[in-house]
Amino acid sequence: MPLEKKQGGIFRSNSSEELSIPFSEAFPQIQEIDAEISETGEGNEGLGVRRFNRLSAREYVNCSNHRCGGKGFSFGDLLREMIAQRQIERKTDKPCLSNEDGGRPCPNHFAIVVRLELKPLS
Repeated sequence: MPLEKKQGGIFRSNSSEELSIPFSEAFPQIQEIDAEISETGEGNEGLGVRRFNRLSAREYVNCSNHRCGGKGFSFGDLLREMIAQRQIERKTDKPCLSNEDGGRPCPNHFAIVVRLELKPLS
């Protein structure tokens, strides 16, 4: 699904529709989460390190570049990949998925460290 606007705390269900649902319903497999996301790049507005837990995690992490559409990357998709692989830690880098006002791809990147505590499989 293409990103069309800045997103907040919306997590998608298993359907093709987007629903505003609590983290615990979107990710019942996750008992605890600790995520650290650092944004770098041209036009970075200095948000620095962002930290997320079960109460603050969101579907998308927005880009701070003032020339960018702000779409950032899908944090929810990253979590779904980790759950599918039963992966409890991941260090990765994601590019911003948006374009700047002039149509050039946004140069910002996100350095991501995620640690999960998954519930036992039933």
